[in-house]
Amino acid sequence: MKEEYIDFLKFVDSAMEFAKRIPKYFSKFSKKTYDNQQKLTIYFLMQKMNATGRDIVSFLRSNTEVREKIGLKQVPVHTTICRFIAKVKLVLSNKRHARIVAIDSTGFELESKSYYFRTLRNSDKKQKTKRFMKISIVIDTDNKLFLDIK
Repeated sequence: MKEEYIDFLKFVDSAMEFAKRIPKYFSKFSKKTYDNQQKLTIYFLMQKMNATGRDIVSFLRSNTEVREKIGLKQVPVHTTICRFIAKVKLVLSNKRHARIVAIDSTGFELESKSYYFRTLRNSDKKQKTKRFMKISIVIDTDNKLFLDIK
C-alpha cells in the first residue's frame, strides 16, 4: 500500500512537471487564486483516479500531502475545474492548423418513400419537400483529424 502511494505522489510530481508547459494564467486580469498549472494537475488526477469534479475536490480536502505537492492554499470548487477543462478544450480546438485538407460532401434522403412515389404518384398534391440533407466535412490529411463538420 505504501509503494502505491509513493507511485501516486510521483505521478503528481510528473503531472506538475508536464503542466509547466502551459502558461501560468490565461489572462493578466484573472483572480490568481489558482494557476493553470495547478488546475491541469488536478485534471490529470481526475483522469488517473477516474473521478468526477466533486470526487476530486473531496479527495483534495482529505489529503493534505497531495494538496501541498500541488501548491494549493485552498481547495477549488468543482466548477472551477470544469470551467478550466472547457476553456482548455476550446483553446485546443481553435489551434488546429493543417497544411493539406480534404473537403467532402454527401447527401442523405430524408424520406423512406421512393422518388417515383413522391413525384409522379403524388403530382396532384403540391407538396414541397426537401429531398435530401447535405453534410460536409473538412479533414486534415496529414494527421487524419476532423477539423470541421457542417
